[in-house]
Amino acid sequence: MRTHEFDVVVVGGGAAGLSAALAAREAGASVALLEASGVFGGTASWTGGAFWAPLNRYEMEQGAEDSREKVLTYMRQCAEGRGDEVLFKTYLDAAPGLIDFLERVSPLKITPGSMPDYQGHIEGAITKPGQSRSVAPDAFDLNLLGDKRALARRSPHGTMPYSFPEFEEMGITIHPELLDWADYQKRIDQGLVGWGEALAAGLLAGCIDRKVALFPNTRGRALLQNGRVEGVRADGPDGPVEFRAKAVVLTTGGFEWNEEEMARHFPCPIEPATVPTNRGDGLAMARDAGAALGNMNTLWGWPSIVLDGETQEDGHKLVRTSLFERLLPHMICVNGQGERFADETISYHRLLKIMIQQDDKGGFPNLPAFHIFDRQYRERYPFGPVMPGGADPDWLKGYPTLAALAAAIGVPAAALQRTVRTYNASVAKGRDDEFQRGGGGYATFFGDRENKPTPNMGTIEKAPFYAVPMIPGTIGTC
Repeated sequence: MRTHEFDVVVVGGGAAGLSAALAAREAGASVALLEASGVFGGTASWTGGAFWAPLNRYEMEQGAEDSREKVLTYMRQCAEGRGDEVLFKTYLDAAPGLIDFLERVSPLKITPGSMPDYQGHIEGAITKPGQSRSVAPDAFDLNLLGDKRALARRSPHGTMPYSFPEFEEMGITIHPELLDWADYQKRIDQGLVGWGEALAAGLLAGCIDRKVALFPNTRGRALLQNGRVEGVRADGPDGPVEFRAKAVVLTTGGFEWNEEEMARHFPCPIEPATVPTNRGDGLAMARDAGAALGNMNTLWGWPSIVLDGETQEDGHKLVRTSLFERLLPHMICVNGQGERFADETISYHRLLKIMIQQDDKGGFPNLPAFHIFDRQYRERYPFGPVMPGGADPDWLKGYPTLAALAAAIGVPAAALQRTVRTYNASVAKGRDDEFQRGGGGYATFFGDRENKPTPNMGTIEKAPFYAVPMIPGTIGTC
């Protein structure tokens, strides 16, 4: 069996693994980075690329009234009693300096964020417009990767070659028709990427520049042990291979593509919206080595949209997020009883938890779930890949009445009509007494700030009426 020796072996080439490799290399170690697929970047390359770095210099320049204790209060509340105080404080100690570190060890440039904390209802949250604990990468030039450009994972959701500040200034989240397509194409032709693609590619460029040894198509299978961990046994493109090391870092993502593990820990079907190499390899290696496990029944995810026939290049389903659609006016979400079950404008993490809650009988009262909207929404806002005002595709069928819509999706017509009638009355009053829809910083950020009287409320009353299934999706497991 072939053998390599390094000071540090990092298993998993997503954003965490790339960052860990850079940190080890910065400390003077020789580093090998193993990645099970043929490209680096992991699920991070499919995301918005923003990361939460409280008390960073940009937040302070924005004038945020923040403090260490305020952040810790927020973190403790978010963890719901299942967090580790040592980890909280370690994270908070490291976060403010992360921007400087990434810009020093890679060609990444970091821009200030504007997104409020997701859990704005919790003590310690930052929700004031123009202030944010988050930061995000600037647009990145893939040409900086040279002949290693093909090693950068690309997003199946398409490339957005702009930074977050540029994107927000253009206002194209809910008004994509405002995008300057000539400028967009020019940036694409120049090799620019943004968001998660920029974050992952920038970190990869740093690893290449600093001579991290990259091993694509190399899947970690077991930890080598002799009284302590001494390395990793892996399956490489040419067969088994051993990596001897003084330290091993596991950053292989979750186990959401492992059907057996998912069935053991999550009793309802959840579509993975992550890279298919998230099979729990690191979990299996750590468990076999006697590691303690925790929070195995916890995931983070979002309400998702899966359209018939829409697949990625590798044949897997394309799982889209219902990130902003459900927060916009003229839309609500209902369960199989035709009833609303939550404030649709809360963060995707919270709404996903409500969707997959079990009742006393072991059932899932909020599954199935549906987006319900009308012609007013279709004329003003995008839904998934469909632009506002355009022709309805085959998968998006409109119905002349709510009763006809209810019959088509199999929910009680009387209940759906009652739900919509109650909601429309709330819109007329300017407040949602049932679920308190909207009103927070997160809801305002993703809503239509030009809509009156609120960014998130509008009647559902003009035919045709539409319904699109809202499916539980995971973007990570513990």
